[in-house]
Amino acid sequence: MFNNLNQYINMKVARYIIVEVHPEEAIDKVANELVRLFEKIVGIGLFKGRLLIADKIGNRLIIRVPTRYLKYARYAILALRKIENTPVTVLTVSVTGTIRKARAQARSIPSLFDQELS
Repeated sequence: MFNNLNQYINMKVARYIIVEVHPEEAIDKVANELVRLFEKIVGIGLFKGRLLIADKIGNRLIIRVPTRYLKYARYAILALRKIENTPVTVLTVSVTGTIRKARAQARSIPSLFDQELS
């Protein structure tokens, strides 16, 4: 099932970050930019794991990241302010240990943005 111990460790020790994106139309661009920023911050060849977009629910992304790189993923989220000269807001909603909890929280936690913003 696992080729080596590192692959097992990288799979088992992961966290899921739920982020909310405003405006919702920019969610695909935000996902691509987050992956690019994360790889730029950490360095592509320096780590075994990577940031993966696990799911999209409405204007929320569920991002899978190895636990040891969680702080770098959060930095990438904070660093993202503009995409193609369009301001975007990306807020961390929650961090959890399983995809099941992440999906449940993404659906149940109320929106962080006022409906008047959209």
